[in-house]
Amino acid sequence: MLKPTKSDPGVAAYRLQTVFPHFGQALITALKKENGEKKLLPEWRELQIIKLVNAINLYAADLTDRYRSKRIDALATITRNLAEICIWTQYCNLSEEKARTFFEDSARDFREMMESLQKLYTSTNGKPEAKLTEMLESFQTVAAAHGIKDYDERYVSVRDAAEEVGRLEAFSTLYKAFSKLAHPTSLILALDPQTGSLSEMLNSLYVGGECFASASLREIEKSLYKAYPSLSLSRP
Repeated sequence: MLKPTKSDPGVAAYRLQTVFPHFGQALITALKKENGEKKLLPEWRELQIIKLVNAINLYAADLTDRYRSKRIDALATITRNLAEICIWTQYCNLSEEKARTFFEDSARDFREMMESLQKLYTSTNGKPEAKLTEMLESFQTVAAAHGIKDYDERYVSVRDAAEEVGRLEAFSTLYKAFSKLAHPTSLILALDPQTGSLSEMLNSLYVGGECFASASLREIEKSLYKAYPSLSLSRP
């Protein structure tokens, strides 16, 4: 029979203090040193890993601030973001091809955002905005110059990635719960800061966020050891 375990924010706080951002920075330093000498990872993959680590460190720092201020909506958003990053680090570790797809999807994501803005502008003004058209054409040229194929294709959603790494059911359930707390739905508007339930939710989000952050760093550490088995890292 499954028994619920009580969240321990004290342990999460200790890990956030001792692991972040120090270990993440150690990973970046080791990556730059090894790859600068041996070039076993392509430049885009090194850049991708660095950006992922920086994002993890940023959100890990935000976790404690939002937890202390009891901003459950902001805390849920950060934890949801870390859950997504955790999925993406696993997805990128499936193969270099998957990692490259995620890297290229930044261009497809940007294209879709700009097209949405253009659609809104056109519906309001009856014609496209010339500057947006110019930006879209210019960005497509830049994407092609960087070898990004299928620029007009749909990007891989985090749900698709979760399914590929075998985490779809858990991710979908958690993602829905985080979204309910992150958005101003009837649930978030009904929460009473004086009740114990809010405190327990804050604890769960805080602990969960730390778990996602730590798991993401472990995935990145795994990818570095895969490329450089003799890498020397001291884990806190």
